[in-house]
Amino acid sequence: VGVRGCNSFIDGMVDDYTQTTPRELPLPETASQAEIDGLLADANEFYQSLANDQATREIGLSARDLNLLVQNHPKFKPFEGHVFFYIENDHLLAEVSVPLDGISQRTKGRFLNGKAGVSVELKDDQLEVYLTSLEVGGEPAPQMFLESIGKENLAKDVKNNEEAMKGLRKLESIEIDDGRIWLIPKKRM
Repeated sequence: VGVRGCNSFIDGMVDDYTQTTPRELPLPETASQAEIDGLLADANEFYQSLANDQATREIGLSARDLNLLVQNHPKFKPFEGHVFFYIENDHLLAEVSVPLDGISQRTKGRFLNGKAGVSVELKDDQLEVYLTSLEVGGEPAPQMFLESIGKENLAKDVKNNEEAMKGLRKLESIEIDDGRIWLIPKKRM
């Protein structure tokens, strides 16, 4: 009886908090091609200077910048259509439409569509991204659900990407301040 009740509860959670179709997310504000090219050049220059151990300046990206990068930068294309960023009161928020196929058989063909708040931090050269809030259908997700998912580092698989790890090891910190997410390189000795 206990197992059946648990399965029924989980099935109910999947039915209540996931959908069978992706949600259409907002598009970034219109930007000129020159503005997009400038943002891409700035991001690529920062990345290259970091890769070559020559980064001397930090880069601050607004939510608009992040959304334009997702839409226009090849490294961020996998996120296109799945995330739209906001920064409010120095908190990173995102509207999300995330396919859940790889999680379990129950979530195959389902999507988590909602608004999420996340904390972003760099600790011991490891990117840590934790869910801090989640709304689905305009309603907050149950605290139990949030506590369970909130313990999971959403960026845990980044450690398997050697190229990403090389860049992260060269950052002092990642901070959200003044409406921007700041990537701050380590000082060269």
